[in-house]
Amino acid sequence: MNFNDIIKKKEFIIVTDPQVNKNNGYLRSLPLLDHISGNQIHSVMVWEPGENCRFPLDICQHPLQFYPLHADTIDPGLITIFCREDLESHFHYVSYLVECQYPRIFVTTHQSFSPETWKIAGKKLEDRTPHLSVSFESLYREFLKNHHYSSFQLKETKNVELFLVATFTHAMTGKKVRSLFDLFDFSDPLLSLSPIWDWAIRLLEMKKENIVANMSVFIFNAWRPWIERNIYVDGIKTIYFDFLKDMQFSLRKIQNCRSEFLSDSKDEIMQKMERIHDPELLKYNSLFKEEV
Repeated sequence: MNFNDIIKKKEFIIVTDPQVNKNNGYLRSLPLLDHISGNQIHSVMVWEPGENCRFPLDICQHPLQFYPLHADTIDPGLITIFCREDLESHFHYVSYLVECQYPRIFVTTHQSFSPETWKIAGKKLEDRTPHLSVSFESLYREFLKNHHYSSFQLKETKNVELFLVATFTHAMTGKKVRSLFDLFDFSDPLLSLSPIWDWAIRLLEMKKENIVANMSVFIFNAWRPWIERNIYVDGIKTIYFDFLKDMQFSLRKIQNCRSEFLSDSKDEIMQKMERIHDPELLKYNSLFKEEV
């Protein structure tokens, strides 16, 4: 049984990833799962990443709807649930969703995760059939092999969304991406179609939805679910805080700056984009056509 079978039959998948129980990087599997599912994931059940930040920054290529653990209604469609035993004992959110009639992906540290209301009977997620069990590591290796992204792996993270940005950065600039921080170059007009700009815009949109006392801490918390180690989250936080400060935390200024880059470098960007044939990166090509 594959992902599409699970989705059609409204069954579920168990994906094991030990990072789920960590403070950082617990959503690192989500971009990979979204790509494998053909961008069919609609809803994500996850906890607050930190102070003054209700939900994580959405870095996936299509909009996701994040839900708090206490949500009692969820839009239909493929749901991804990140499972922690300490939170399940309090909110019973896995117990609720394992019984619903939507296709589901449960991301846990181990496939023997037990919903709170099943514990008396000694039942575990893996006891419910039919289902598919797979590890994040196996999916990760298969994705790199099938999509030939091995040369664009980043030593700082296993988040494949950032591998795609690294591939795009190389295609547009011709420069080898040596570290995660090389992706976040807001000074290069050739990267004006990179999603790094979309993420800056989303951070400002998220700011309006949260009571933000400290913008630096807010950015850190918005990013921490995606990156495994504090040192790298902190580096990204610094880059975004400095850029947003330069833009006076103005959405209009960011959009105008990006539009000017696109206009001034239109011909060169078009030439670069025409050489891109990777279907994952062609989604940036659609954005280019819309912008220019």
